[in-house]
Amino acid sequence: MSVKTKGLIYLFLLSFIWGASFPLMEVTDKTLPPLTMTLIRCVVGAIVLYAFLRFRGSDMPRIGSEWIPFVVMGVFGVLVVVAFQAYSEEHISGGFAAILSSTTPVFTIVIAYVFADEILTVSKLAGVFLGLIGALIILAPGLEAGAKAAAVGVIMILISVLSRSTSSVYARRSLKQIDPLQSAVGMLTTAALVLIPLSLLVDHPLTLSPSFEGMAYTILLGIFASALANLLLFWLIANRGATFSSLYACIEPAIAVLIGVIFLGDTIQVTTIVGMVVVAVSIAIINGYLGTGKVISQGHGGI
Repeated sequence: MSVKTKGLIYLFLLSFIWGASFPLMEVTDKTLPPLTMTLIRCVVGAIVLYAFLRFRGSDMPRIGSEWIPFVVMGVFGVLVVVAFQAYSEEHISGGFAAILSSTTPVFTIVIAYVFADEILTVSKLAGVFLGLIGALIILAPGLEAGAKAAAVGVIMILISVLSRSTSSVYARRSLKQIDPLQSAVGMLTTAALVLIPLSLLVDHPLTLSPSFEGMAYTILLGIFASALANLLLFWLIANRGATFSSLYACIEPAIAVLIGVIFLGDTIQVTTIVGMVVVAVSIAIINGYLGTGKVISQGHGGI
């Protein structure tokens, strides 16, 4: 199987896992505050992936300079993203937050061009913006119920998006030669270590009484949405680039809508189908199935 085909499969699998996690997060949000929920997910994910790493006969590098990229990814790829996204929804609606989050590939393609080795092509630009349009078409009906938008919420979600995009490009530069499994373990471990004091200070977890269902779903999120998903993400960043890997942000809304239709009895909208087709075309363009397009410029960064 070619790297391009494998990358396409992994991208859809990653999008499915993170898109399917939204219903579970709605349940856990009722009994666990964001920082504590993220801490549990990181701990579970790190344990699962480290056990698999040891099973393969490998281990993590010694604590030292090699862990610096893991710390950066833990802080900016997990902590900042989750914290700002969670607290932004206190000021803006979930639908509006999802629309802003779907701009991730746009930020990523610019940052990757400036700081990494990714080539800027006409097809890549067209694909990214077409994917954004597809995500907007899918999400637009959800705003008809009334989008609540406050400046502080918009700023928070944009900081989250910028942090996610920047951390992906940083991983492309600094972790390309590192085993994706080690990268995922290192990121989740350092994120958990930073989250422990923050959770104790902000959430007072020892006073919480989470439901059994909430804890069970959080552990499931740790196994799939933190462990498996981040392993896929690091493979995609290393082998297909930061821009391609960021397309999950355009596919997630369609996955979330489909799961709502299949399992929650939601009604699918015509706009959802149209948006999904547009997103599919955008992925085909970026993946080179419709031609690679003219090279606009080589990436400025080096690896």
